[in-house]
Amino acid sequence: MWKRWGCVLVLSMILASPALRFSPALFAQSVDREAIFRRLEAATILPLSPWRFKEGYVLRGEAVDLDDSTWKLFPVGEEWSTGPAWFRYRVTLPQTIGGYDIRGARLRVRIRIVGENPVHLTVFFNGEKRAEGHDLDPVVLTESARPGDTFVIAVKADVPGGRTWVRAGQLEVEAPPSRPDPRTFLQECQVAEQLLRARRDDRSRWESHLDAALRKLDLAALDRGDQLAFDRSLREARQALTPIAPLLREFAIRAVGNSHIDLAWLWPWTETVEIVRDTFSTVLQLMHEFPDFTFTHGAAQTYAWMEEKYPKLFEQIRQRVREGRWEVIGGVWVESDMNLPHGESLVRQFLHGTRYFKEKFGVDVRVGWNPDAFGYNWQLPQILKKSGMDFFVTQKLFWNEVTRFPYRLFWWEAPDGSRVLTYFPNHYGNPIEPVSMAKDLAEYTAATGHREYVHLYGVGDHGGGPTRSMLETAARWRSTDALYPRLFFGTVHEFFERAMAEISRLNPPVWRDELYLETHRGTYTSQAATKRNNRQSEVLLLNAEKFASLARLFGRPYPQNDLDAAWKKVLFNQFHDILPGSSIAAVYRDADRDYADVRRIGREVMNEALKELADRINTRGPGLPLIVFNPLSWARTDVVEATLTFPDPVSDVEVRDPQGRRLIAEMIARDSETNRATVRFIAEDVPPLGYKVFRVVPVARRSPVPSSLSVTGLTMENEFLRVTVDARSGCLTSLYDKTARREVLDESRCGNLLQTFYDKPSVYDAWNIDANFEEKMWELRQAEEVKVLETGPTRAVIRVVKRFQRSTFIQDLILYPKIPRLECHMEVDWREKHILLKVAFPVSVRSPKATFEIPFGAIPRPTTRRTPEEQAKFEVPALFWADLSDGTYGVSLLNDSKYGYDVRDNVLRLTLLRSPAYPDPHADEGRHRFTYAIYPHAGDWVQAGTVQRGYELNYPLIPYPTNGHSGSLPPAHSFLRVEPNTVVLTALKKAEDSDAWILRFYEFAGKPTDVKIRLPKPPRAASEVNLIEREIGPLVVNGQEVIISTKPYEIKTVKIEFR
Repeated sequence: MWKRWGCVLVLSMILASPALRFSPALFAQSVDREAIFRRLEAATILPLSPWRFKEGYVLRGEAVDLDDSTWKLFPVGEEWSTGPAWFRYRVTLPQTIGGYDIRGARLRVRIRIVGENPVHLTVFFNGEKRAEGHDLDPVVLTESARPGDTFVIAVKADVPGGRTWVRAGQLEVEAPPSRPDPRTFLQECQVAEQLLRARRDDRSRWESHLDAALRKLDLAALDRGDQLAFDRSLREARQALTPIAPLLREFAIRAVGNSHIDLAWLWPWTETVEIVRDTFSTVLQLMHEFPDFTFTHGAAQTYAWMEEKYPKLFEQIRQRVREGRWEVIGGVWVESDMNLPHGESLVRQFLHGTRYFKEKFGVDVRVGWNPDAFGYNWQLPQILKKSGMDFFVTQKLFWNEVTRFPYRLFWWEAPDGSRVLTYFPNHYGNPIEPVSMAKDLAEYTAATGHREYVHLYGVGDHGGGPTRSMLETAARWRSTDALYPRLFFGTVHEFFERAMAEISRLNPPVWRDELYLETHRGTYTSQAATKRNNRQSEVLLLNAEKFASLARLFGRPYPQNDLDAAWKKVLFNQFHDILPGSSIAAVYRDADRDYADVRRIGREVMNEALKELADRINTRGPGLPLIVFNPLSWARTDVVEATLTFPDPVSDVEVRDPQGRRLIAEMIARDSETNRATVRFIAEDVPPLGYKVFRVVPVARRSPVPSSLSVTGLTMENEFLRVTVDARSGCLTSLYDKTARREVLDESRCGNLLQTFYDKPSVYDAWNIDANFEEKMWELRQAEEVKVLETGPTRAVIRVVKRFQRSTFIQDLILYPKIPRLECHMEVDWREKHILLKVAFPVSVRSPKATFEIPFGAIPRPTTRRTPEEQAKFEVPALFWADLSDGTYGVSLLNDSKYGYDVRDNVLRLTLLRSPAYPDPHADEGRHRFTYAIYPHAGDWVQAGTVQRGYELNYPLIPYPTNGHSGSLPPAHSFLRVEPNTVVLTALKKAEDSDAWILRFYEFAGKPTDVKIRLPKPPRAASEVNLIEREIGPLVVNGQEVIISTKPYEIKTVKIEFR
């Protein structure tokens, strides 16, 4: 994730103002609250500025006798960017601060340093180390101040570089117990003033109490050094303020302790295990000391680590959960990215998370919790609702730089109408600061009408949680003597329950859209290898589940444990700092090992399942049988490549379907020593979620089968498309749709154009693409080589080679017969720094909206850049495709491992690669392979089957060579059919708690429909369940068919029980 790290000894700097003199006559007429507040601040805070500053490492930088006279003077508010540094400040305590006598007072040092990168502070007083860490409480300088005492304050700031700011530094005065505390009175007055703003009808009545109290203050006594008179007036002022207590008590702050723990980011996950242990141990210790203290935490993975490695600690947590003091929240395995994972991956986050929490803690989680992901897809409310969640908490959209999200408490509604009550707190890693909390409460109440506010406090990111200082501060402001809103510890569940009790009065607004984060647009592209691993792993495991479920029909045990282990590795690496590409290199080395394990498990499960099915299929016939399996829920025609081993040497082969019809095929490689041959052919009409047996027959000479492919010069065509490539630029100068009889490209005639951009964001290097990224652009309109590479019957290939600076691009443009897409297989040797790579297709279609695939659906976005919001949301997270259609004609841009698109006017672009330097200085360097494809079509994306075409590119047909044998299954067969063609089957798996099947599909066309599921045999029973497999109700079974009514854009899950 990207955050501005705060190494906190202070929240804000308050500058001292000149001594103010007040006349009683003036007070009788009016009260200048701000002037009084400034004077009270000046009497309780001593600014520390400028500091002595030295870049780099300093030997004994904390030593009292160190000569720092030559060090640079560094005022508070300045910044540096060169890495580690030391700060020193020598202070001799005066007798008074702003006229206030500090003798016997407790003094605390606060400093705040924030940066683009994490800052680790070590604080020394007079050479003695007093505090260390990323987020520090105020540090006590002395318990009893003595004028004339001198202190050397030294701060070592360890930071790897990047812009770093000293935001504040100061001494704070806390009055001795025998005297009234001016700072407490100041804070009470400021709190009252904040909450008065939330009053409409009777504000003036309550303001009179505040002003009357302020008139009691004898600030002139500070000027003349009469401390007794000032203390006396302060007591009288405090007494005069007490009538305002009923107003304050109308409001409530629910303080929820938490610790956001990034499971991997600037540290590997192995370090996080110990961070979790330390954080949880601290929380448990504080629960002993503060009996009312409560703590909230999600992410099942963190608990699973404790259960495995620290079982005694885990048992203590379970006890606190039983007591209601430790709140389990979120219901996910990890707090994942919410834009890039497949919808099924998001379901598995909740499936594994909720099951773990129920099994280990007996808790049904109802609050979704993901405060730090980089945007949230529009189907998430439906996923949450169907995973047992009624509520959702996040806050990341407050990071937006252009558009401010308008709501704090609102109904978030998915396209199908599912709603979750959603709450935006003010960040998640707050301190306990009474005035800022009251300000947040006042703003929240003004925005929502709700007088109870949830304040999330605790040190986060690298763990930590609530501190003793925070809890002590809370205790002071919770006391009956405090003039403050009702402040209590509590849970997020309780907050939502109380909100629901008055929901009709609150009448929250409804948000019908995604939650888009403007400052992390680069996370759709950074660390391309991990994104490719993620896509391939999702496909592999979903295929493995489908075929393992089918194999189970024939008695093969379902490998539940293996699949669970593989899924949990995929889910972990979808954490919101890993998959988005914002972690250090070590995290991605760990991810590579995880993905290797996933491939091993997935392939073993697939091979065993396919063998079980293949053994049941009648494969007798001439030549070698090649079974082609289709993992998708519709019949399809697509290209297949397979390697077979023949008993004798072969000179050529032909491929036949089960009826003996010869297909378009060619042998593309052979090894005479092993009799192995690789064949490519067009497999036609492979049944949905089924297979077809093809015969690969050796022949002396293959007789040609008519193919629609032809190549003339640098023009190639099939029955759907005619493609022309320019010999000089390598661009597509023509992409002609032969069916529609129209040119697909616009008059510029330069499609498949590679564009590079200078891409160094002002902040958030790996995270963002700045809105002005197009200011420095280079178009690659000069090819190093353009040539025809293949002219066979199964595919035609034109290769284009280009270079940019130190990088090389090889683009193989490919047409197949009987397939209406133009593919580009691309290999890149990427050697850039702060360069962004896109591919552009200017097309002859214009529309005010483009459509992009999201988990379980699609979202329209404007193609214009007229408003600030449109300009800020230029980059779009999408899964398999984007489409630009005008209603009668359109163009879809498909991909097999990319996630970032933008469409402006008539230009579709896919973002291919980035090259940020932080936090991984070598991010994305090296070789990359990926595929994208252009699919022109009549009608809109629904009518054209763009959803299916995107799935087909990502889920290739699966060849399985076998031997000839008899079997009970025919040469072509569909195990499962789902109709109509406006639904996609995304999952077929074994139920978690029974031997039943679980099927999941979603409707994408926005039409209510009765979905018909044709099963391989009559079931004993069928029922609808939610996404975490809890019963909703029975379904009617008619022989081998189950019919289920489905709303527009709805995700449905069905449980099938066989006899």
